[in-house]
Amino acid sequence: MLRLNEETFVQPFCLMFSIHKGVANGAALFGRMTRDELPLTIQSRKRAKRLTWKQIATAIGTASPIVTTAALFGQVRLDDDEAAKAAELLELDDEERLF
Repeated sequence: MLRLNEETFVQPFCLMFSIHKGVANGAALFGRMTRDELPLTIQSRKRAKRLTWKQIATAIGTASPIVTTAALFGQVRLDDDEAAKAAELLELDDEERLF
């Protein structure tokens, strides 16, 4: 059985998804993350750590897994403390935290 990991699946998928969605801009081509790629990174890290949205919500202190999901996909803002906890839990680097 072929086992896929982040190296073999997620990175090529991110680039393919970006080009398909028409966001293959200079940032994507030069290795900088785009706003459209961040949800894929978050999902990948969530799966790698075997976390549920409910576990993430509890860890960062948000009221609901629905709010947490929306926030991590860029639809809702977290306060600074919640955002810092989410970034630490999902091991987001400084560039990824800017989004």
